[in-house]
Amino acid sequence: MVAYSENVKSSKGISVTVVDANTIIHGDKLIGTADKFVTVREGIDEVKDSVSRQRLAFLPLHIDTMDRKRPFQKLILESLH
Repeated sequence: MVAYSENVKSSKGISVTVVDANTIIHGDKLIGTADKFVTVREGIDEVKDSVSRQRLAFLPLHIDTMDRKRPFQKLILESLH
């Protein structure tokens, strides 16, 4: 899932990428694709097996965790549809 806006300056073409558990597990493929990566706590919690947890711990990028209840997230999610 990708949030994209032409009004936002991005060095990589995509300003913010909203990622789910599967994307997190294969996070090494995300390197260099967006300026910022975000998910919700539930996305992190879905990464259960030990190998995937270890991959998550050593990802060479930062994934911000956001609270689903924050009002601006509604705007992001609406822009994706």
